[in-house]
Amino acid sequence: ATLDPNFTKYYSTIRMQNTGEEAMPTVGKLVEAALRAYHDRNASLPSLIIFYRDGVADNQINSIIKVEIDLIKRAFARVEPTYNPQFAHIVITKKINDRFFELGGGRDREKYRNPTSGTLVCTDIVSDNFDFFICAQ
Repeated sequence: ATLDPNFTKYYSTIRMQNTGEEAMPTVGKLVEAALRAYHDRNASLPSLIIFYRDGVADNQINSIIKVEIDLIKRAFARVEPTYNPQFAHIVITKKINDRFFELGGGRDREKYRNPTSGTLVCTDIVSDNFDFFICAQ
């Protein structure tokens, strides 16, 4: 968890999880500890929280989100009963079968190649659910 506006100080901790267990039953405790660390350093709580979640199978995304968001919101209330920050829960999936190509330029105009690193695909082929692809290669 970022503790300062320059993104140079962080809070981190670990919890053990059973092998093969997708849901993070301790996510609320982790968020609560991070919020308390933020408050100790800044004498306030963040007004915006962006939570990145990795490693969820496509068929489990909805159930994981329901469980984890509930645990996270309960953690907000334990830290301060009226605490209600702007909150985004972003699920990252890497195990996809989608492939993207772009047409070459110049004499290679008819040849396909990998897209430029950092290419963002966020229209036409994605859902209206804030889905996007980032080409990292």
